Amino acid sequence: MPSAWPDANWKRYRDVGQRVLTSISIAREDKEARKRHYADMFYLYDAPCAIIICVDKSLSIEYAILDIGLVSQTICLSAHARGIGSCIMAATVSFPRHMRRILPITEDKTVVIGLVLGYPDEDSPINGFVRARASLNEMVTWVE
Repeated sequence: MPSAWPDANWKRYRDVGQRVLTSISIAREDKEARKRHYADMFYLYDAPCAIIICVDKSLSIEYAILDIGLVSQTICLSAHARGIGSCIMAATVSFPRHMRRILPITEDKTVVIGLVLGYPDEDSPINGFVRARASLNEMVTWVE
C-alpha cells in the first residue's frame, strides 16, 4: 500500500472502505467488528485459491506494473467467464516477509499483488455493494 496518496485517490479508497463496512453492517465506531473483518481479509475470506504475483527485483516496477495489471485482469475475466469469483487484494501482499516464510518466494522477487479465486456467495452483502467509479474525464486526457 502506498504511504502517501493523492487526495482524489485517498478519497476514493476511503469511500470504498466505508461502503464495504456499511454493506456488512459494521459501524465505523465498532472497532471489534472492524478487526474481525480485517482478520477475515487476511484469511482471504476463506477463498480456496490465492495467486501471488511477483516480479524480479531487477525489473523496473513502473514498467512491470502494466504487465501485472494485464495478467491480473485476464485471470479475473477468465475466472468470471467460468463462474468463478475473484478479488484482487492488497492484503495478500501486505507482509511479504511472512509470505516468503510460507511460500517459495525468493528474495530476488518483489511481491506485487495477490488475488483470490473461489465461488462467490451471491447472497453475501459484501458481494453486492455499489462501487463509486471515477469519471472517465478524471482518468483520461482527451486530445483532438
